[in-house]
Amino acid sequence: LEAAHGPQNPTTPEKMDALVGYCGITDGTRVLEAGCGKAWFLRRLAARLRIEATGIDINPNFIAMARRALAAEPPRGVV
Repeated sequence: LEAAHGPQNPTTPEKMDALVGYCGITDGTRVLEAGCGKAWFLRRLAARLRIEATGIDINPNFIAMARRALAAEPPRGVV
């Protein structure tokens, strides 16, 4: 069941977009997400902005899912 979930926390895409604005994330920003899960947030950012993104997670299955999702839908321009 969890494989079908996008964001893995109790939030909405709109709230995550607001977070981007609050943090001042723009093209060229380096972003590190600890506990990234399937990297939903990082992938969403990379679809909109040219960022340098690194995600780490303790769950190797989530990292594998994130890599597959990136391969299936490459970001617009990760630097």
